[in-house]
Amino acid sequence: IHDLSIMKFNYKIPSATEITRCVVTTHAIVCGTTNGDCFAWTWNGRILSLKGHLDMIMCIEECVCCSLLVFTGSADWTVRCWKLGSNLPIEDDEKITLLKEKKSFIGHKDAIMGITTYKEMLYTASTDETIRAWNISSGECIHVFSNLLEDFKLGFRNMVRGIAFVVSDDDFVIYAVKLSTGTLLAKYVGHTSTIKTIQFNQNYIFSGGSDRMLLIWDIKFGTIVSKLKLHAPINVLLLCGHSLFCACENGLIKEWDITRFYD
Repeated sequence: IHDLSIMKFNYKIPSATEITRCVVTTHAIVCGTTNGDCFAWTWNGRILSLKGHLDMIMCIEECVCCSLLVFTGSADWTVRCWKLGSNLPIEDDEKITLLKEKKSFIGHKDAIMGITTYKEMLYTASTDETIRAWNISSGECIHVFSNLLEDFKLGFRNMVRGIAFVVSDDDFVIYAVKLSTGTLLAKYVGHTSTIKTIQFNQNYIFSGGSDRMLLIWDIKFGTIVSKLKLHAPINVLLLCGHSLFCACENGLIKEWDITRFYD
């Protein structure tokens, strides 16, 4: 982690672990590792150790209703909530502060693969083939959505504005599910292998995976607007304004102006 002009990130994560997730939040950069540990570098230079999970970190999400809260999901079947704080004092470079979790959300029977917050609710998706709705304040599970799709296995999903984009590892289809009711809204058929990453804006979905295909979908009609076949499987997509960044398995990172796909 390199020095920036406003602060230093010079703590080296133990070599025995690998970073599985890294998210930039309002108050910190938060990373998760293969052994379940999380680390946060606050913007005023403090290093926080978020210990509690017992297995690999699968997802990290900032709370939309309170930016001080960060949720982490793990292969240990649990979701944990952490309060980072915005007024933490600056510590010495080698000083690491252990941060205790604020709350745990326990109920899933397999790895947590997706987290989102919507209004006062937390939604979690798991490879146990369920999506759970939780009250953030009380930690109570309000509803369990199961059997949303027949015999599907949750692989990867993104969730926003109360809609979950769920990927089936069985048929390589993207499904849009309304979280409040569990209603299937739409499905997007086109990939021929595992879908690893999804991004979207108001009108379009961008997806990529092991079939090396970058597909751009019209959200409303479920049709493929444009498609590109790359030289290697696609691991990560990142949408930033009109730019789409794509990280492939061969180590290359590509950037496109997304307006060229559907003008």
